[in-house]
Amino acid sequence: MPERDKQTAVQSLDAPELIFVEKPQDPRPEENKSKVIVIVDDDPDTVSMVTKIGCSAGYTVMEAANGKECLSLLWRVGPQLLMLDVKMAGFFDGFEICRRVRLDPHVGQTPIAFLTARRTREDAELGIALGADDFIVKPFDAPNLVERIGYLVSQGQALVARRARRIAAARNRVHSH
Repeated sequence: MPERDKQTAVQSLDAPELIFVEKPQDPRPEENKSKVIVIVDDDPDTVSMVTKIGCSAGYTVMEAANGKECLSLLWRVGPQLLMLDVKMAGFFDGFEICRRVRLDPHVGQTPIAFLTARRTREDAELGIALGADDFIVKPFDAPNLVERIGYLVSQGQALVARRARRIAAARNRVHSH
């Protein structure tokens, strides 16, 4: 295999220059990959609950405790859904993770749902303006969460066009406040 087929050029979010990295190997068969959810939350109770709910609905749920772990996991796994809390310990909050994911050409089209205790309209509008596809407020009930996850996973690419329209509208609302 030619060397360039084993590597890909990546522009770091922290540095403008291109770097070459080994392409990650997909650790799971295609049929399972389409059901992977990544949750990023520093609250172990929320992670445990979402994992139980997701697994009982047939999804593989993988967790990341912070933004750095999240970005690495997204690149390796290529999930069908990313679920983020807004407030997290560490350098990145959920809004910053969402922003960075949307800028990444490899995982930027991944559906994103915020799962958070933050209830203000401004938080929801900011999440949508940054590219989130859903804003789910804690506490949540299992059947509703499964339904919303199922919708986001099943829609995949269909969300891209709707997301672009919602982002533009939400950015207008955020900037007008």
